[in-house]
Amino acid sequence: MIKKIPLIYLLLTLVSCFPIFNQEPQSRRGSNDNTSNRQTSYDDLYDDKPDVSRGYEGILKRSEKMKVLKRLNKIRKIHGLLPVQYNVKDDIRTQKCSLIIASNAQMSHFPPKNWRNWSKLGYEGCSRSNILIWNYSRWYQLKSSEQMLDIWLVDNNVDSLGHRLWLLSPYLKYVSFGRVDGVPLVSSSWPVVSGSAISVVNTKLQDITGTKTRYIAYPYHNYPSKAVNPDWYMHFTIVKPKISYWQKKNVSFDRAKVYIRDDQNRDIQISSTQIIRKHYYGTSDILKWKVNDDLRIGTKYFVTIKKVLDNGKLRSYSYWFRLR
Repeated sequence: MIKKIPLIYLLLTLVSCFPIFNQEPQSRRGSNDNTSNRQTSYDDLYDDKPDVSRGYEGILKRSEKMKVLKRLNKIRKIHGLLPVQYNVKDDIRTQKCSLIIASNAQMSHFPPKNWRNWSKLGYEGCSRSNILIWNYSRWYQLKSSEQMLDIWLVDNNVDSLGHRLWLLSPYLKYVSFGRVDGVPLVSSSWPVVSGSAISVVNTKLQDITGTKTRYIAYPYHNYPSKAVNPDWYMHFTIVKPKISYWQKKNVSFDRAKVYIRDDQNRDIQISSTQIIRKHYYGTSDILKWKVNDDLRIGTKYFVTIKKVLDNGKLRSYSYWFRLR
């Protein structure tokens, strides 16, 4: 008899595949997306400020957590995805994970016990979350929590696109956001460090049986430019609401071709087309590509993906996007 393994344990074995990073999205000249294009006052972030030297993670303001949730759900709505809920019970884990990152000026989804300010709850938080580190030379340079979300969506220099794919998973049901800003307890080139985590691995999945969304394309329709790096990968994946999370989706991109043109009917050159053959996110394989030409703010682009093999039939998909 085969013993059924709980979903949470399967996902925890996969979370170690997350890349971790501290890059930020490139600025967009002419962008009118100012949500995350600002610095943050340390005094405005916390109800009770963290103290890295005492091993105290602090208490992040509820308003700060809601900014991240609102930003995420705004972007998920563009994709036709159901909104996620905030899980207050995970706050202690994401906050203590952030403390570990800030204390040690480095990241790991499985931080060893000899790291400064290690805790079991912090370890659990890091193992179930997208994580991030951001370094500063001055306290006044602190970035907004929404911009941290944008970093995960861009996933700059992360070939697997794991952070983005988790946040745009149709099955994502809950998140919890934590951040700790402080002076690291180890030797570091940077005097100020932000550690951050957003939980993405849950025991409960979103019920998507009633959703009409049949694919996820990034970027899509009118999209916040701060959440896109035009020099990095775009992607496309197919959603099958009536097929279970782990069930094979019977979709192949092996013969697929991507075509893009702008609103003046000019062809846009693409390159580096690849397939991500992972099913952690409840979707089909993921097709990704880069754009060689410069993308302009406010210009409408039309994408067509041909020769997608779906249940033995060749299909084409078309959509548009515009960076705002």
